Amino acid sequence: MEGARDIDFSPDGASLYFSSRGKFLRVPVAGGPPTVVSDTASPLGFTILPDGSAIVVRNRVGLQLIDAAGRSVRRLTTLDTARGEFGHWYPQALPGGRAVLFNSYATPLARSRIEVVDLESGKRTVLVEGAIFPRYADSGHLLYARDNTVFAVPFDVSSQRVTGAEVVVLEDVAMNVTNGTAGYAVSRTGTLAYVRASEWRAESRVVWADRAGRIEPAIAEVGGWAEPRLSPDGRWLAVTRLDPQRQVWLHDNARRVLSQLTRAEGVSFSPVWMADSRSLLLAREVPQYDLYRQPIDGTAASVALTSPNDKVPLAVSPDGRTVAYAQIGMNSQLLLGDLMRGTERPVETGAVEQRTADISPNGRWLAWGEMNPTGTFDVFVRALDGSGGRRQVSANGGDQPRFTKGGRELVYRKGSAVYAVPFEPASGEAGAPVLLFRLADAGRTSQGRTVGYDVAPDGSRFLLVTPIERLEATPNVVVLNWFDELRRRAPK
Repeated sequence: MEGARDIDFSPDGASLYFSSRGKFLRVPVAGGPPTVVSDTASPLGFTILPDGSAIVVRNRVGLQLIDAAGRSVRRLTTLDTARGEFGHWYPQALPGGRAVLFNSYATPLARSRIEVVDLESGKRTVLVEGAIFPRYADSGHLLYARDNTVFAVPFDVSSQRVTGAEVVVLEDVAMNVTNGTAGYAVSRTGTLAYVRASEWRAESRVVWADRAGRIEPAIAEVGGWAEPRLSPDGRWLAVTRLDPQRQVWLHDNARRVLSQLTRAEGVSFSPVWMADSRSLLLAREVPQYDLYRQPIDGTAASVALTSPNDKVPLAVSPDGRTVAYAQIGMNSQLLLGDLMRGTERPVETGAVEQRTADISPNGRWLAWGEMNPTGTFDVFVRALDGSGGRRQVSANGGDQPRFTKGGRELVYRKGSAVYAVPFEPASGEAGAPVLLFRLADAGRTSQGRTVGYDVAPDGSRFLLVTPIERLEATPNVVVLNWFDELRRRAPK
């Protein structure tokens, strides 16, 4: 099934469980259609108990216990918002099925905890402070991650408590601090698999490409880049740097100087220029993604728009009043926020998923990408004020629309391809798409909800992120009989 994530077997091996587009599903291994177990699952982990019931993550709520038939749902944990808990993620049933391990995720990560909850009493016990992605190993150890390192402590399942000191058991392990994951897994028989951070991180270049796809460097330094944005006056290039933590950097195009702009405890990303070229809107983790206005002179950022849901800015109207942004939940929905009043409204209702967007230079039109029932995306345009209907711009797929040439052209991407469409800014009429060139699309974050490239105001050049391939890289490592080493390093 398209969009399937977090796939795992049932205890008897007869079924596969997975999450997809906000639903938790089960499908027979022998074949057959999937069955919806729950409509409220989040792609942040689940675990199956010996009796076939499931513990699933419900975003911004906590853990839920669903019986094997999917008829009964009971809340198992509740977020402590006063402590800044953002989610209870990646549950794992402990042997015997009496308790479940999980990550109480908060930012900064020093506030995240590894906890266990007793299924009968509902009692929560904190096991480890300042760590993420807990896994129980059948060697009798609790594993968890911080700072690209996996630690282990002896753990007694019957008493649900740690019985020894932590030790380092793996280094150079890939992590994603934004969603609280670490790249390791251990089988019940002691086989370890992990991803090396040093070879997993994808390095890239920010380049200029002309309309024929010929490239030249835009930023000299190689790094983990994403979301390049050219300022309206052409002086500055804002770009997200992914490692070691997503933050926004500035490149002075005149002086060719690169410097870090944001230094928040949580991540900052998806920069969008204001019309004055002196400040940006961006997403900042606090712990949800809120919209902040960040001056480029380094002075303190201020809150532009806040709500309980994650938000990713995509475009700002020329008058600086309206922001188009993606609200991230089970799926992504586009909203228009009034930065003066702090209000918001949906672009349209009933869509499966909406994401990338841009506002025309005259402030009249909104272009966006939306998923069709077939699971592919197309680009649509309609009046920013909501009047009139929508019009499809792309042909047979497209996403990441950007206006250029004073609003007389709309460009978009379809995989590696870049297309251009003539556009009439007075009437909103669009012409036939024309393929310009093909180059790898490597500049997006947040599961493709941000725009990974930009285009010069005159449409002559494109800012792109191109990946650097390392043919010799071997990021995946498998170790057999790892429990022997684990017991030596962390004796019980």
